[in-house]
Amino acid sequence: MSHYLTVNKANLIDHDQKIFNERLQFWHLTHINNIPSILQHGLYAREWLGVYEIPFIDITEPYKVERRRRLGLTEYVPFHFFPWNPFDIVTLLRKLNIPGSFCYITLNQKHALSLKSNVTFDFPNMLREITVNTLDANCLKHIDKIRSETDFTKPIQRYSALGELLVPDILRVTEFSSIIVSSDEDKELVELFALDKLKFPILIKPGYFKMTADTAKWFLPKRRIFEK
Repeated sequence: MSHYLTVNKANLIDHDQKIFNERLQFWHLTHINNIPSILQHGLYAREWLGVYEIPFIDITEPYKVERRRRLGLTEYVPFHFFPWNPFDIVTLLRKLNIPGSFCYITLNQKHALSLKSNVTFDFPNMLREITVNTLDANCLKHIDKIRSETDFTKPIQRYSALGELLVPDILRVTEFSSIIVSSDEDKELVELFALDKLKFPILIKPGYFKMTADTAKWFLPKRRIFEK
């Protein structure tokens, strides 16, 4: 199954940055080697990857997967509210055990509303029970407040910022807002597998992937979320 949309790639060159607003996106981190499969099949929820026997490089620890399964979250594709969040930092710091590069797939929040998405403002990887709500305009206002005002020294705010957008079943390639990579080489790799048939930009943002032990101190109150 394929979900490509043929466009003239030249039409994307001048307005990539204009049409893409980072503060209006949800963010899904994956391994760059998963991109060929994702571009072929779409971005499936973990449960469906198993049903359809789609191979992938897993970047989540098994105990977290089991915890999410008990919460009923493996039937959703998870997206975070912003890039460079604590979960992603930990994943990137574990790169010694996961060779290769990572990338983000983004989803515009306006389109997320049309997908009958859900949202939780709890931190699923730490809790036995969470509250899941239907995404609506009020949720988006709260998420925008999280993005702009979170004080990471306060535990309640900190863990609310680790909530997730939950897209049921699959996000098709034609619904992606962008793919964000860390280097020219990774961009070329995505373009190679995309066969010049994507309607969204592939953006290079190395600042989102240069994680060190110092950047893991994510509880600093004035942490800059978005790269300039």
